[in-house]
Parts: sequence; C-alpha cells; structure tokens
Amino acid sequence: MKKRGQAATEYLYVYGWAIFTIMVVIGILVQFDFFNISNFRTESCNTGNQIICLEAQLTTTGNLTVRLQNNHPIDIRIINITSYLFEEISHEINQTLPRSERGIYSFQVSNAELGRNEGISVDVEISFSRDEPGANVYSTRGNVWQKVVLD
Repeated sequence: MKKRGQAATEYLYVYGWAIFTIMVVIGILVQFDFFNISNFRTESCNTGNQIICLEAQLTTTGNLTVRLQNNHPIDIRIINITSYLFEEISHEINQTLPRSERGIYSFQVSNAELGRNEGISVDVEISFSRDEPGANVYSTRGNVWQKVVLD
C-alpha cells in the first residue's frame, strides 16, 4: 500500500513542477508582450501611386511625420492632409511639391498621449491640385501603420 502512495506522490510532484515551470514561462512571455500580434507586423505607409509615401514616423505625443514623393509628371500643390485616428483632424499644408521631388510633412494626429511601441494605424487623405491658379482639387487616401516611438 505504501508503494502506491509513494508513486502517486512522486507523479504529482514531478508533473506539478513541470506544469508550474510552463506556467512561469508563459507568464514571462505575456509580461514582455511576446504574444502581441503587432510586434510581428511590418510598418507600412501607403498612399497610392500618385503621391508615394516613402516613410513615416509616429511619436508618443501624436505627431506623424511623412516623407512623400510626387509621382505626377507635373508640379503639384499639397493643399491639406487630413488624418483619421481617434478623430478627424485637418492640417493645412499649402506647399508646392515639384515633379519627382520629395517633401517631408509633419502634423498632429492625436491630442492624446500614445503608448510607446504600440502599433497604430492612421488613415490619411491628401488633397492636392496642379500648381497653377484655379486648378481642380483632387484627393488620395492612404494608410500609415507604425509603431509609436519616443518623442
């Protein structure tokens, strides 16, 4: 009788430690955000073929900086950029972007503090026209997905 009790105790003891160790490892992985899917997603900046988004950076203070390239055969005037994160925020730019040139534009997308290393998706709409008086206004929509960096 004693032998069966000892075997059961050893069984529970060995497997108990194994289960405890596995739970500690899972707890550590959760603590360090290992299971967060945004850690495995690549950053992107897509605004279409007319105005190409080359790169973007989003800071903890809610400031988004984008580097755009004019892919039109003519000079264009970027009139404004509207961002859609928690709310719609329109930013008047009113700058000329010459043909095939690049420009850097920085604007606020949120008045709230953003979490560092958090993956954020911001929809943007860029309104532009030919760089001549009375030209029609066009727009292109895109999306920026970035991890937030410390400002």
